[in-house]
Amino acid sequence: MAKNIQEEIPKKIDYRMMQRLSIFHGIVKKGNFPSREAIIKACVDALNEDSISISTFNRDKDALKYAFGAPLEYSRLHNGYYYSAPDFELNFGNKINAEQAFYLSICKSLLSGLKGTPIAEKISEVIDYISGAYAGNASFASRIGAIPKPYAINVPQQAWDMIMEAMQLNEIIEFDYINRKESKPALRRIRPYQILPNDGIPMVFCYDELADGGKGGERLFALNRIRNIRKTGKNFVLPENYDFASRCHGGKFGLYIGDKARQYEIDIYGEDRQYVREHVWADDQSLVEDDDRDCTTIRFTSVQTMKILAWVLAQGEYAIPRKPPCLVEIWKQEIARMKRNADKK
Repeated sequence: MAKNIQEEIPKKIDYRMMQRLSIFHGIVKKGNFPSREAIIKACVDALNEDSISISTFNRDKDALKYAFGAPLEYSRLHNGYYYSAPDFELNFGNKINAEQAFYLSICKSLLSGLKGTPIAEKISEVIDYISGAYAGNASFASRIGAIPKPYAINVPQQAWDMIMEAMQLNEIIEFDYINRKESKPALRRIRPYQILPNDGIPMVFCYDELADGGKGGERLFALNRIRNIRKTGKNFVLPENYDFASRCHGGKFGLYIGDKARQYEIDIYGEDRQYVREHVWADDQSLVEDDDRDCTTIRFTSVQTMKILAWVLAQGEYAIPRKPPCLVEIWKQEIARMKRNADKK
């Protein structure tokens, strides 16, 4: 009985399947009649999977043949698969519509804050590959742009590759780190948890075993300041609460690790009042309006004192911190330093 082609096409083709299909296609394209077992092993090895079932293999095979039109055949003589048309190329673009490709193109333009980093290059490659069939949308997609931002000019590829591998294997690594406040590089031994973009610079959020004189502690390190990165051959157990967002206590002021959560209160005046109202600055924020004083008071919880200080200073005369006392004091000290600098001749 002939197969119903529509029944053979998988109802959902996700990115994970696309990854397997790319590997499937690549190994068949080489022309060595790979067996089912060889194709499964190639996918398992490349994607760090524990295993891939025969039923998954069969779904991938049907997707390749019926959804993407691959001229896939099986040779009983060679006990493996081959393309009856060797020049066949796999194109995922024909499985997304024009609207989806349009939004993918927009995502690419929004990567400007990561320009110059390996992650931006890889994401761009994926977007170009998937949306390539709808290149005609590129001109209209460019009508939605991104504000140019500064970006790191030197992100070592070796550091990026080794940290990514260390995260996959939960492996401890060492490197020399150049801190802005220190003249000599310092040895760091870390358990990498996450890669986080920060104003164009990729940061690794980690546990540094050598922090605080060997006591250890969570830290953030900029990849462009890492030198002489190396493996230790030791592994670690990834904690369940490794996500950096959980360290912010609901605050949304940027990448910063504080010592403890505090209650903040900041008065915002004049034209900046509307700007503050239009954003969520913390999960528990509350706003108190006082039109007689032309003031909006924002109250919230966070651990990001230095980032909040930078935000207050950026508002200039329109922002006055009221709580906690530590923020008020360093704000006054910073203003005093700026005045002394301004008075210099």
